[in-house]
Amino acid sequence: MATNETTPAPASNNDAAAAARAATPPPAPPAPPANEVDKLFDETLTELKKRIQGKAVNAGTLMSTLRVAMEMVEATRLKGADQKELAKKLVRQVVVDAPITDAKEKLLLDMIDQDILSHTIDLVVAASRGELDINAVQEVAKVCCFPFVSKLSKKFT
Repeated sequence: MATNETTPAPASNNDAAAAARAATPPPAPPAPPANEVDKLFDETLTELKKRIQGKAVNAGTLMSTLRVAMEMVEATRLKGADQKELAKKLVRQVVVDAPITDAKEKLLLDMIDQDILSHTIDLVVAASRGELDINAVQEVAKVCCFPFVSKLSKKFT
């Protein structure tokens, strides 16, 4: 009696290799290198602390610390908003790491959180581009910044 059964053909070597690859999960991709911005932050923070070493960290020196941070960030390959964020982050970390009282730290962090650094950076950038009417800025500074900084300096110096 004849049957119509067929026996499967033996698998070829290519089929066996493909089956083995399918059964084995692919190796995990290598961990990405440390975030470049984080590495840049760490390196720049170390240099910033060297440059301001010996200077008190207080409301009166916050802007000079920002100035140094901005100069250092300008030398990086970051541009625009990334530069601004890195400069603010650097100054914030200097404040957090400084050997100052909790009250002074809170005050300085509040200034940073109220965007004083951000607005100062915007002002400096506008001035560097020639987009600044100095007379208007003087009036704003007289009304806004000088009484605030003067009061804080007296309170914490």
